[in-house]
Amino acid sequence: MAVVDALHGLVSDLGAERVAGIAGAARAELARLEPALGPAAEDSDLGRSRLMEAVVELVERLAARRPVVLVVEDVHWADSSTLDVLGFCVSTIQGPVLLLMTYRTEEVYAAHRLRSWLGETSRRAGVERMRLRGLEPDEVGQIVHHVRGDVTPDDLAAIVRLSAGVPFYVEELAACPHPAGGVPDALLNLVGSRLEALSPAARRLVGAAGLARGPVDESTVAGVTGLDVGDLEAGLREVVDRHVFVVDPDVGAYGFR
Repeated sequence: MAVVDALHGLVSDLGAERVAGIAGAARAELARLEPALGPAAEDSDLGRSRLMEAVVELVERLAARRPVVLVVEDVHWADSSTLDVLGFCVSTIQGPVLLLMTYRTEEVYAAHRLRSWLGETSRRAGVERMRLRGLEPDEVGQIVHHVRGDVTPDDLAAIVRLSAGVPFYVEELAACPHPAGGVPDALLNLVGSRLEALSPAARRLVGAAGLARGPVDESTVAGVTGLDVGDLEAGLREVVDRHVFVVDPDVGAYGFR
């Protein structure tokens, strides 16, 4: 749970006694998450609400001393309890506090619990959503030179092309001895794990599209895969919803993200 990790980090930095002093009356509730803060409050029917209020109270008390930045990465992996706490913080916290949360759009498919949560929180005053762009070629080059030093023009061009400007991909490819000759196992495993979660029809579409040199239209993938209309449409919806394929609206073709 991200809140537990943040509280544990705060105790590690400031010490349990100091954090307990800052928390004040909220200490006992927070001790349910961080035992180092002392005796914990007993569970009750109102325990969850009191715990969320305790988190907000601690953050506001910290913000009264100096501005606070709370960073929560990969919110798409958060469980329902964590989203409840974060949503309560967004709607309740007062003072000089910046809540910075990141998530991967390709992980938020149609039925994902984060989708409705984002819709609710986006309506709150002061909430702003920003889409991060991929790195430019010169920015990719800076990371590559930092990771491996000198690099040949061919290898750098391959890293720019294969990474699509995603920093994690850039670092993995930069660590590969010959990025122009193939994709590292770490990236193959990452992509493979995402594809394994697809339905058989969707995987069949991905395999067919992977043989093409560029975007393919619906009739082409239908002819190659032999899927009936129902499976074809369901598979296409799935790969688009899960951000494996993107649609080119100008030509009505599908390509890999």
